[in-house]
Amino acid sequence: LGDVYKRQIVSLDINLDEVLIGEGISRDVIRLIQNLRREKNLDVSDNIDIKINADEAIIKAIQDNYSYICTQVLANKIELGNDIDNNSEKISGYNISINIK
Repeated sequence: LGDVYKRQIVSLDINLDEVLIGEGISRDVIRLIQNLRREKNLDVSDNIDIKINADEAIIKAIQDNYSYICTQVLANKIELGNDIDNNSEKISGYNISINIK
């Protein structure tokens, strides 16, 4: 029985680096796009074109994870800019505005 109750110690690195933060922002972008798809009553198989205006941190995260985002939301292309309007939302404290067609 002594072997059954041996303690095991696991060490986890909980520090976030730039890559992990970018991946998290990308997942939030995907969630926002999928919500827009539902609001517009698009079929789940419809391909879309996306225009995103956002702060630089979000634009960088999208650029770093571009293929992944496109695959997840069936985007033909994502056009990026920094002309943020008054209807923007926030992701991790950064502004983002998304339009799909």
